Amino acid sequence: MREREREARRLRLLLARLKNDWETVTSVNLRLRVAVDRVRSSGPDPVAIAAAALYLQNLYSAVEELLRRVAADLDGSVPAGEDWHRELLGQMVLDVPGVRPRLIDPALQSDLDLLRRFRHVVRHAYAQDYDWGEMQPVLEATERVMATFPTGFADVQHTIGTAILECERD
Repeated sequence: MREREREARRLRLLLARLKNDWETVTSVNLRLRVAVDRVRSSGPDPVAIAAAALYLQNLYSAVEELLRRVAADLDGSVPAGEDWHRELLGQMVLDVPGVRPRLIDPALQSDLDLLRRFRHVVRHAYAQDYDWGEMQPVLEATERVMATFPTGFADVQHTIGTAILECERD
């Protein structure tokens, strides 16, 4: 098998994994919406609020896995060190000529950073009751993420698709 054929296969696998990652994000978001609707319709039940908090954590983790995969398999570089989670968001704002377009804009970076910080609270505040009012900005940020992320993601998918076609020429 030639090198270009191997690269086309690698890119096809990357594309399939990224699509699967996004399906995970959307699936978690649907469950989050159910939990949020339950709280809004039946009042501030601590169990439903905790479920929403857990889904927010899971949603960000799924987005972060997608971003990490882009960094590793497309950019060729994943940030390291104690602050790598935040640095990953900064990397995804970059337009990397010859590699990929910007995946997120600064406003989306800010929304994702809010979700990242909330995930930290959920992971490290074990027996805490969550304040529904304080969760509202995080829920609003999630709505913006779900509305705007697909645009940059589609651009990256298109770039990968174009690279596959270039590899298959000849």
